Amino acid sequence: MRYYLTKTTVEPGSMLEVAGTPVLARYDALVRHLEGLADPASVGVLAEPLLSYGNDVAPATVVWYSSYPGEARRLADLPPERQEAMQATLRARLVDLANGLSDPDFGPSVGAALNMLDPQDIYVVDGQPVLVGWGMAPPEANVSAAARNRHFARTMGRYLPLAEAPPVTPEEWRSRRGAAPAMEAAGVAGAAGTPAGAAAGSAAAATEENGAPPGAVVERNRRGGWRWLPLCLLLVLSGLALWWLLSPGTRVMPPEPPAAFPSDNDALQIAREANAALEARAAELEAAIAGARCTVQGDLVLPDGRTPEGLLPIPAENREEGEPRIGEARPDALLPAAPGRVEVPAEARAGEEAVEDPATLFDLIDKRTALIVVRGAASSGIGSGFFIGPDLLVTNDHVVTAPGAQSRVYVINEHLGRAREAQVLNRLGPLEEAGGDFALVRVPQADSPFFTVRSTAETMRLQNVIAAGYPGVVMDTDANFARLMAGNPDAIPALSVTDGIVNVEQNLGPTTRVIVHTAQISTGNSGGPLVDACGRVVGINTFGRPDENTNRFLNFALASTDLLRFLQGTVAEPARSDGPCTPRVRAAAPPPLLEPDADGDPAGTDGPEPAAPSSQ
Repeated sequence: MRYYLTKTTVEPGSMLEVAGTPVLARYDALVRHLEGLADPASVGVLAEPLLSYGNDVAPATVVWYSSYPGEARRLADLPPERQEAMQATLRARLVDLANGLSDPDFGPSVGAALNMLDPQDIYVVDGQPVLVGWGMAPPEANVSAAARNRHFARTMGRYLPLAEAPPVTPEEWRSRRGAAPAMEAAGVAGAAGTPAGAAAGSAAAATEENGAPPGAVVERNRRGGWRWLPLCLLLVLSGLALWWLLSPGTRVMPPEPPAAFPSDNDALQIAREANAALEARAAELEAAIAGARCTVQGDLVLPDGRTPEGLLPIPAENREEGEPRIGEARPDALLPAAPGRVEVPAEARAGEEAVEDPATLFDLIDKRTALIVVRGAASSGIGSGFFIGPDLLVTNDHVVTAPGAQSRVYVINEHLGRAREAQVLNRLGPLEEAGGDFALVRVPQADSPFFTVRSTAETMRLQNVIAAGYPGVVMDTDANFARLMAGNPDAIPALSVTDGIVNVEQNLGPTTRVIVHTAQISTGNSGGPLVDACGRVVGINTFGRPDENTNRFLNFALASTDLLRFLQGTVAEPARSDGPCTPRVRAAAPPPLLEPDADGDPAGTDGPEPAAPSSQ
C-alpha cells in the first residue's frame, strides 16, 4: 500500500540527473539496490515519487507517496522533544543509506538521492521520518560545487554530516575513487558501519592495489576478449541513451498532453445511455399520465396503484384529520418526495443517540454535510464534504489541493457551529492519474453525526437521489458566506440540495466507477454527498461535463464502493449498509373530500367532458 503525502511543482533545472536521467525516474532500481545494503526502514525514508513531466503549458510535478499509513505532519510542526527523537532516527537511517555511495554503478544515484530541495521537506508519518523533495536541489545550488556544498550543509547535511556534498555524477564518483565521503562529526559510523576514517582507508587501499576505483573493469590482457568490453558497453549505453531521448516525456520528445477524463468516447457512450434513460423516463411519464385517475379523496393514482410519490393511497376510512400517515414508498417513484417529508428512523441515523422521533431526510443531510474552505497564501477555494465518523470527513482530493505549502483547510456547518481547522490524513488523486479523487480529513474535537455508506454495487438506475453541497453560484448571493470569507468564523452558509434520478452507472477504469445523475451540481458541490431516499451515501459528487449534442449537463459522482475501497487501511471505520432502500414518506395533507353533486356523484367526477380550448 502507498499513501498520498503531497504534490510538488518542479522548477526547471531542480531535478538532479545521473547520466541524463532524473534520479527520481530511477526510484525503483535505486530502491532494489539499497534494499540489499540497508535496513528496509532506512529505505522507507525516501518517499515514492510519481513524476509527471511538464510541457509548454504545464510545469512538471511530482506526487509523493509513503508506505506508512496515518496522519502526515512536517517535522518542523512537532513539539521540540519529538523533533529531537525523529532527527536522531533520521540521522541513523541516512547514514545507513550512505552504504550505497561506494558502489560503482549506483554510487552517483545514491549521491543524487541524498540531496534535498528544501529543509521543510521532512515529514513524520506513523512515527517514521519520510523525505519528499529528495533527489532535487534549487537551480542556483547546481551552478558550482561550492554552491551545492552550501545548500547540502543547510538541508540534508544537518542530518547526514558529510565533509562535502555526495557525488552526483560518474565523474565526481571517479574523482573520489568510489569512497564514501568522510563524516565530519567524530564518532559517526561510516557507510559500512565502521569508523569513517577506516571506511575511507579501506577504499583507498583497494584503489592503490587495483589502480582503479573498486568495481571498475580492468584490462588485464589487451590480447584477450576483454578489449571488446568497453566498446560493447559504449554501444549499449549509446542505445539506451537514444531510446531515452526518443521516449515520451524527455526533452527531445515531450509527453503528450493528458487525455480528457472521461475520454470523448466514454463521454459519448455515457451521453447515449443517459439519453436512453431519459427517453425511457419520458415514456414512463406519458404512460402514467395516460392511465392515471383521480380518486374521490382527491389522490392522483397511477396505473400501478400508487401515487406519483410511490405511496399507496389513503383509504377514506383512515383519513383522520390532523394525523399524518407514514407509508413505504418505491425508491424509483415517479416523483421524489420532498426531503422534509421523508423520514429516517433513529436506527438508520449513525452517530446520533437513539431517539423516539425520527428525523427527516433533510435534517439528516443538513447535519452531516459541511462546507470546506481552503485558504492558501495567495488564493482561496471552496468545496463540500460529509462526515463518515464523529471527527472524520470525506471530500475530493482536488478540493483540498491548493497551491503553496502554507494552505489551511477549514470545515463548517450548522452542527459544528463555527469554522474549525482540519487536517488532511489520506489522499488519492488526481482522478485522471490515480483513478480516484478522495481525501480523508480529520476535524479535531468534532462530535458530528455521520452518514451510513451504501456498500452494494447493485444498480440504482432510475432511483431518486439528492445532491447536497455548497455550489459557488449559490454562495455568491449568501450573506453568511460573504461574512465567513471576510473572517467571521461564526457565519454559517446555508446548505443547498437538489434532487434527480440516476441515469447511468459505468466503469471508466479498473478502479473508477461513476454514477451519472440529474441532480444539478456545479463548482463548489465537489466532495459533497449523493444520497438515496433512505439517507445513505451512494456516491461523492466530483465533476460535471456538458453534453454538446443535447445542451444538457452530465453530473458525475464517484460510486460509494470506490470510496469504501479508498478508506480501507485508514483510521476510518464507516457505517455500511447493503440492503435495498424502502423510503418512509409522510403523505401530504389530504385535500378536503369533494361534495356530491345533484346526481349523487362527487363533484368533478363523471361529469361532461371539458370544452375544447379555443384556438385563440
